[in-house]
Amino acid sequence: MDPLLGGAENRRNGDFARLIRTLRVRAGLTQEELADRAGLGVRTICDLERGKTARPQRNSVTLLGKALGLDGDDLGEFHRLARRPTAVRVPAETDALISGMPGTTRPRLVSPALTGRSHVIDQVSAALRDVPTATAAPRLVVLTGGPGSGKTTIATHVAAHVRDRFPDGQYYLDAADVDPALLVDRLSRILGVETVDASAALEDRALRLRAALRHRQALFVIDNVVNEAQIRPLLAADGAYVIIAVSWRRLSAIADVQTIRVPPLDHRSAIELFVAASRHTVKAEDDEAISLVVKHCDHLPLAVWIAGTKAADRPYTSLRRQAERLRQPANRLDRLIVGDRSVRASFDSYYRELDAAHQRALRLMAVVDAPTFPAWAAAAVLDLSLDEAEELLDGLVEVNLVQVCGMDESGTVRYHLPTLLRAYAHEASRRTDSSKSRRSAFRRAVTAWYVLSELAGRALSGMHVPRTLPDRPGVSWAVTELVRRDPAAWLRAEGAALSAVLLQAHTERITIPRDYLLPPGDHDACGNGRHRTTI
Repeated sequence: MDPLLGGAENRRNGDFARLIRTLRVRAGLTQEELADRAGLGVRTICDLERGKTARPQRNSVTLLGKALGLDGDDLGEFHRLARRPTAVRVPAETDALISGMPGTTRPRLVSPALTGRSHVIDQVSAALRDVPTATAAPRLVVLTGGPGSGKTTIATHVAAHVRDRFPDGQYYLDAADVDPALLVDRLSRILGVETVDASAALEDRALRLRAALRHRQALFVIDNVVNEAQIRPLLAADGAYVIIAVSWRRLSAIADVQTIRVPPLDHRSAIELFVAASRHTVKAEDDEAISLVVKHCDHLPLAVWIAGTKAADRPYTSLRRQAERLRQPANRLDRLIVGDRSVRASFDSYYRELDAAHQRALRLMAVVDAPTFPAWAAAAVLDLSLDEAEELLDGLVEVNLVQVCGMDESGTVRYHLPTLLRAYAHEASRRTDSSKSRRSAFRRAVTAWYVLSELAGRALSGMHVPRTLPDRPGVSWAVTELVRRDPAAWLRAEGAALSAVLLQAHTERITIPRDYLLPPGDHDACGNGRHRTTI
């Protein structure tokens, strides 16, 4: 048996975290390379080595052990140690090096998770091409994108790839749930900077750290950055270091930031990622099934990778059957789990950082099944003014949860809520919002679409169109003027959304006012006044 696995030290305290680190260093692997070889996330490896994961999942332990070259009795002992409680928790800062000893070279492992990311990798690499000097301002590169887009994998890959440009090391820090003061202290300990008293002001502690950083040609990957306050204390007026901040936001409040967005994969790249992760020999009859799988995954790298990994683990299940199991949006998040990786957990990490207003907006917008929607529809759903709805949508766009699809034919900006995220928001809404509030939100939306479509129809047919309309959420003066100006363009722009919400209203038997656009005293050809209808 490997002495590292059977030694007295491990028998005494079962320190699985320290064991992983020792085996990895002995194998000459960085955390990123071990993650690539095992098919796990870099963050997973970091958490295991830090003792943050108390009971790692069996499948993850197996993948990790095999990646470290263990088999037979050694792999069995590795599993046994993983199940034992860890007596000594490894501090987060004890192993933050990405690349090991500076200047060393070893064969690069290419992760399937990097499939289709060459353009983004080139952008990040170009941003790091010229290392700043001690007399220049330190460089901040922000890598931003939606949950599960692969930001951390790209950042750590590039950091290891450019190790020769940063002879003083490349470091990884996780800023999740870490306040600015703790982040300064953690980085100070990593670099061996003498710290001042813990009761000292943040600026005093940051000043000492920045002085130590000034002449270091080092690269720092800081993951899960929530806001500018976490990064600002690390930025000196001058310095030879570079920070890659992996964040859900663009961190626009910091000057001189280079922001690189990590978008969803295109269809072809998503297929390539699935094939690479599944280690599948593609046959002609599989093309349609694979195409459906990646479409059901919203071309989200994490989702596609999980689907491919599950296909590799279950060769007895046909790809067509896998596509069928992902067909229902309500069940997809339950299917997209492997080991300790899940799409739901990735979404949850973003949702928890939203304030209450943005959480509510995300939850309630999910009740509308329209493929795209304008801001006035969000105003109707949320029962807010158009300005208030646009502010909330801007916030959700900034954190890469809602997508901007561009401007439609009527000159209106259209938004899109990806299918997987909508499924997650549906779950959150069912946990938080009452059935009555969800139904009311949809009724307001479908009423607005119906009223405006009736207005457009009347304008096109030359019928009387009232200048003032009853006060309804989403039906503002600005929106009605847009419809009056070019009703045909408005109907073409809203055609797909209108069809979807009317079908949804029919299915859910939503009752809305039908003819309240008629001016007071007006009646239709049958002599009927105001009434209600079920679409």
